[in-house]
Amino acid sequence: MKAAAPRWQYGFEGRIVVRDYDRYRYTVVYLPDEIANELPFEESSRLRFHGVIGAFPIAAAWQPAVGRRWYCILSKRTLRASGYRLGELALVRFNLEPQDKVRVPEALQAFLDGNPKMLAAWNRHTPGFQRGLAFHVGSAKREETIAKRIEQVSQWLLDPESIPRAKPRKTATRAPRN
Repeated sequence: MKAAAPRWQYGFEGRIVVRDYDRYRYTVVYLPDEIANELPFEESSRLRFHGVIGAFPIAAAWQPAVGRRWYCILSKRTLRASGYRLGELALVRFNLEPQDKVRVPEALQAFLDGNPKMLAAWNRHTPGFQRGLAFHVGSAKREETIAKRIEQVSQWLLDPESIPRAKPRKTATRAPRN
C-alpha cells in the first residue's frame, strides 16, 4: 500500500531570484503577499516550514526582508536537485512547523538518550541553540566526524561560552589624504 502524499496548506509559484544583502548574495524565492498576510509573522519574524520546491523536499524558514516581505534561501544543492534555475518560476508548497520544533540527528538523539546529564543540559537550552547544535552534528557526513562533533556538542552543552565564535573581520583603513 502506497503512503498518502502530504497535503500542503500553502502553495504558490514564485520566481527564483538573487537577493543581495550587504556583501552576500543569496538565491531566494519570495513569499507572495497574499500568503504572507495569512501567516503569524506578528508572533515571530521568522517562520520555519517544511515542504517541497517542485518535488524536492525542503525544510527552511521564511525570513524578513525590507518592506514587509519574506523570503526563503535556496542552497545550490536544493536548486540543483529541484531542477529549477535562477529566473525560473518554481512551484513551492509548504506547511508551517511548530516554531519550537528541533530536528535532532539520530546519532545525537541516541547520545542524549543514553546520557541523562547531557539530556538535562540539552533541555535547558532554547530551541534556537539546540537547532544550531543539531545542525553542527547533522551536517557531518563521515562517522568519525559525527562522533567528533557529538563530543564537541557535549562540551558546549555544559559550557556554552566555550563555543568558538567568528572573529570580526579586520577592515583596511586608509591614511587620511592631505
